[in-house]
Amino acid sequence: MKRFYGMDALNRFLLFIAGCFSIAAMLLAIGHVAVWYWVAFAFAAISILWFIFRMFSKKRSKRRRRELYIYKRLLYNIGSAVLPDREYLNDLKEYKYYACPQCAQRLRVPRGKGRIRITCIRCGNRFVKKT
Repeated sequence: MKRFYGMDALNRFLLFIAGCFSIAAMLLAIGHVAVWYWVAFAFAAISILWFIFRMFSKKRSKRRRRELYIYKRLLYNIGSAVLPDREYLNDLKEYKYYACPQCAQRLRVPRGKGRIRITCIRCGNRFVKKT
């Protein structure tokens, strides 16, 4: 297996998709919905074949540079549109965010300091807030 590409994030995703479509195909077979059964089965088969092709490919740079990069960029774009920034969520424990009343610049101040005077970095406006 040293010469082959192996597993990565896109391969795990393809395997997950293949499993989901396989389960959907089994449920549709029980319900006697023939057309949708074959559609789900075809998507599962295509996902598994793509997974096997990528796993046993010897062109590592092509797999990593093109396919994995596109997958990660797409995943990041979807994630950033749906979920808030992870660093921002971690910072909420230690910092409080305020908007400057004059220029709307977002300012970060430490939590638990009581009432403090905040000076805006952009316009120099000073205002008092409780942290």
